Amino acid sequence: MLIIIFGCKKSNNPLDLILNSNKPEIRKIKNNLLNHEVQILYSSIKRDSLGKASFNEFSYNLDNNYYYYPASTIKLPIAILAIQKINFLKDQDIPISLDTPFIAEALEDMQVFYSASTIAFVDGGGSSDTITDSANGFGDFGATDKIRVIGSSSNDGDYTLTAQADGTLTVASGSFTAETAGESVTIYQIPKKVTTSSADESSHVNLNRMLSLACVDYLKAMLADREGDIERKEYYMKEFWGKVGDNESNKRKISMSFPSSPYALR
Repeated sequence: MLIIIFGCKKSNNPLDLILNSNKPEIRKIKNNLLNHEVQILYSSIKRDSLGKASFNEFSYNLDNNYYYYPASTIKLPIAILAIQKINFLKDQDIPISLDTPFIAEALEDMQVFYSASTIAFVDGGGSSDTITDSANGFGDFGATDKIRVIGSSSNDGDYTLTAQADGTLTVASGSFTAETAGESVTIYQIPKKVTTSSADESSHVNLNRMLSLACVDYLKAMLADREGDIERKEYYMKEFWGKVGDNESNKRKISMSFPSSPYALR
């Protein structure tokens, strides 16, 4: 009697488990690999009790005749270019090295900013007009602030406050058209202009963080110019104009949304 036993070897590739899923979104891709140009490289990192790392690499549908150049291949040349740039800056006596920490800050401004759908506009008739907020979110504004309103149905514009409370901002009479809450309204503080006749030693420039950093770069450029270092001056002027441009772009505060495809990369 001859007994033949067939066995199936279980794959230890986690990609096989995922791509053999019965989910229609995954099956649709797997059944059309060439059309979707699917290639996957996955590295699993495990550490032992001493913290030593070991790597397990898994792949799916790799073929040298169909290589699609993943985005990660750009990392090495960009790293090399970054090192070259650092060495160039060091030659210009700019204090930077591979050990210099990278610090990134959001392009946010330092003015008060508030947005809500609980904001209403009240026409006071012969009395002062007001902006009310049932959520009492106006606590950070000042009694004489200049503000900008956007997102309302009828009252977008710039106004100067005459009084302030957590739930109420007061402006001059005749400023607003009555409007109930419901729209997503944004109110933010804008810098006041100081006229030459009223400026004194206590006056200061009301700049946000990005423009303040731009001013620092401008001063560095002027110092480099005084020392006759034209290349260093040009570097800091480039940084200056870059920050000014970033600040202008940041003012728009545009929000965009798009439907997410089930095949989108995240």
